[in-house]
Parts: sequence; structure tokens; C-alpha cells
Amino acid sequence: MSQILTPFRIDQDADLLWTRQVVAAIVESLAFGKFAKTRTVTAVLEIARNAVVYANGGQARISLVRHEGRVALRVAISDHGPGIADVDAVLRENANGGRGLRGVRNIADQLDIETGPNGSQISAIFMSNLSSTKMAQSLDEAKQAVSVLVALDPAMELAQQKPRIAGCYRDPRPSHAGNSSPNRQ
Repeated sequence: MSQILTPFRIDQDADLLWTRQVVAAIVESLAFGKFAKTRTVTAVLEIARNAVVYANGGQARISLVRHEGRVALRVAISDHGPGIADVDAVLRENANGGRGLRGVRNIADQLDIETGPNGSQISAIFMSNLSSTKMAQSLDEAKQAVSVLVALDPAMELAQQKPRIAGCYRDPRPSHAGNSSPNRQ
């Protein structure tokens, strides 16, 4: 069972801050220890930063899953960048570059990388110590943690909705090139 908590765009540095806040709130609701929380947030930020830097942004989906009898955080970040030419080479310990992904691999309980010339999807699973029998309660607490963040910063929620809404609103007025005010005739 997988339950998506929050999908959102990651296109700029401000989105990385939102990513950090969301992941930190969710792992805290899952009772991750301070060290595990810091490691998890760091790993997720690395994946998100890579999407911004190397692929001009992407889409994040954060969900809770049952994994090996426990509740786990699953983060999937996809992009439409050029892909990773040789994943195995990047993940080698002595590779030039790829240090961040190697760190993510060492932190995550599971890391899956799908990549090609039309983009990449990187999924990472981070296990909590909570039994999967607590999935429903964990899901409610994680949703509550995200809703508190949205309530504290509604501008961030609007920014996440903007791509979906932007196509709905088009200015029906004709363009007035050269005029400083479109209402002046």
C-alpha cells in the first residue's frame, strides 16, 4: 500500500526549502530520531537539488508505504533532464562526480534510479521504526504535519498549485504593444 501525501514541483531554490520543511515534518511525525531525521532530510534534498541543477526542475511525490513490516517514507523525484549517462559509474566509490547520489544510496534503505535521455526518476525509501500495523495512524499524523506547514505558509501552497491553475486564466483583452497601460485606448 502506498499513500501519496503531497506531490509538488521542484523548480527553484525556494522549492528546496519547501522540500526540506515537508520531509522534516513528515519524518518527525514518523518518530525518526534526530540523527535519522537529519540524514533523511539531507538525502532527499540532494535528490531534489540534482533535479533543479541538472534538469531544470522536476516533480516530487512523497508517500508512506509498508516496507518490510514497517511504515516507511518513500520519496520519488522525476525530471525531464538529459538523464544520467552511466548510473553504475556514478555510483562507484572512486567515481569523479556523483558523490551526492552515493551518499543518498548509503543513507536510504532502498534506492531505485530509472534514467534515460528523456529524464530520470529517483525513488528512495527511508524506514521508520513504526510497525506497519500503525500505517493508518502514521498516515493521519503525516497528513496533519503537512497541513500545518501549508497553513503556516499558504503562499507556498499557491506556488505549488500555480502550474495547474496557470492554464485556466488567460487575459481575454487584446495585447496593446507599446502602451504603458493596457486599459488606455
